[in-house]
Amino acid sequence: MPYLVAGLVLVGLLCLFDLFLTFAVIRRLREHSVRLDRVASADRLLPVGARIGPASAVDLLGDPVTAEWLRRGTKFVVLMSDSCASCLTEVGVAADYAGRMPGGRDSVLAVVVGRVGPADSTGTVGSAGAGAGGHGRHSGHGEQLVAALREVARVTVGEDAEALAAAFAAESYPCLYLLDRGRVAVAGHAVEQLPELVRR
Repeated sequence: MPYLVAGLVLVGLLCLFDLFLTFAVIRRLREHSVRLDRVASADRLLPVGARIGPASAVDLLGDPVTAEWLRRGTKFVVLMSDSCASCLTEVGVAADYAGRMPGGRDSVLAVVVGRVGPADSTGTVGSAGAGAGGHGRHSGHGEQLVAALREVARVTVGEDAEALAAAFAAESYPCLYLLDRGRVAVAGHAVEQLPELVRR
């Protein structure tokens, strides 16, 4: 009997160890996937000095986003997609960075591409494709991106976001830009690639 108990305990410990290794491998694979995405898309950013293409859109509060506004001072622009896994990882850090921008919310533009629900008069976004009672199926995470950014940025979604993504020639996400009077000053796929900002 003691041998049976010892054997069961040993099997249990081996199972726990195997489970721990499995979770560690999955975590490593996710981190590796994010790094590969960044490397593969590194050459898809606009170069420093590039001027942003023609842009005209409306943010969630109904205010116009124009090329003239983008050329006014320094702007932090965040382009993300509802189907981008690394965007969900990066959005919290991007929101914190946006909160430290001189000029506050009016100096930050967030472009969320993909399926994102319509906004009400306060700029709150609902689930895309929702039916009666607000229920619907949506595999992306656009609403999470919007919720994380709407307090610190002017947010655009839908056709407005698509138009702005085209103006920035965005092919992969996330794309982060610091603009100086409408021209690219710094570009990257992660906040760690941007200059440090002192908290306001």
